[in-house]
Amino acid sequence: MIDSLHVENFQSHKYTKLELSRGINVIVGSSDSGKTALIRALRWLICNRPQGQEFQSSWGGPTWVEIVADGVIITRTRSSSDNLYLLKARDTSKFAALRGDVPQEIAQALNINEINLQQQFDMPFLLNESPGVVAQHFNKIAHLDIIDRAISNTQSWIRQHNEQITADENLLTELQASLFEYQYLDALEEQIQAAEILESKFEAGLARHHDLSYLLDKIKVIDAQIEAQQTLIRNQEAVEEALALYQDHSHLQKARSELINKIQEIQNLEASIEFHQDQATKLQAKFDREFPELCPLCGAFTRRKR
Repeated sequence: MIDSLHVENFQSHKYTKLELSRGINVIVGSSDSGKTALIRALRWLICNRPQGQEFQSSWGGPTWVEIVADGVIITRTRSSSDNLYLLKARDTSKFAALRGDVPQEIAQALNINEINLQQQFDMPFLLNESPGVVAQHFNKIAHLDIIDRAISNTQSWIRQHNEQITADENLLTELQASLFEYQYLDALEEQIQAAEILESKFEAGLARHHDLSYLLDKIKVIDAQIEAQQTLIRNQEAVEEALALYQDHSHLQKARSELINKIQEIQNLEASIEFHQDQATKLQAKFDREFPELCPLCGAFTRRKR
């Protein structure tokens, strides 16, 4: 039972709030006063119809339609940023209203659908409908339509599965017939296993070959080093002789240098002696000229022969 209806910014209603009484409520008013707009607003909340934003008022702001039913507050709101249902019982829950469906929680809380809504020019309920439409309506009330849909869906699924089974059986027959073309696979598998063993042996032999090649290269390098050492050994005596000759030559060079130095010293001494002898001769001659009667040894005057 709906206790109150609150409409805001919906068509001609800028702000309208109705308190409803238990039982039948009648909305009375002049033409174009917004009676039908209230039904549309209630339909928008209950059925999420119409879609779009044409029903929003021209003066702007978010559009609200809210009802209080048995202590539960249900709100439908639409703005430039939000398109929501709000359900407030013990706490407030938000639900997006992006499609034409009503959120299940809202539908369960309302427990109202289009059958409960009748507009001004609608014909009396079900009186002008065909028996088939009436039967569909009551089947829907008794949820027989759900059973019919379930049976129809089940039969459709059974047909699809039977068709799939038939197709799978035909495919299985074809595959079993094609198996004869692959009888050689067992022998081929044995050959593949033998080939894999040979391949493993070949890879092991190849790795061994690489190792041996590496060892041969090292042996060649060592042989070259040995040959070089042997050449050095063979030349060692000649080298030692050459070193001895070099040392002798060095000693001779040193002795020659010393001899040359001695000869130079002798020559210097001879030159010095010759110089001093010459000086002595000159001094003696001068002494003789100056002191002809004086003995140069004892200092006594004597007559010396000239």
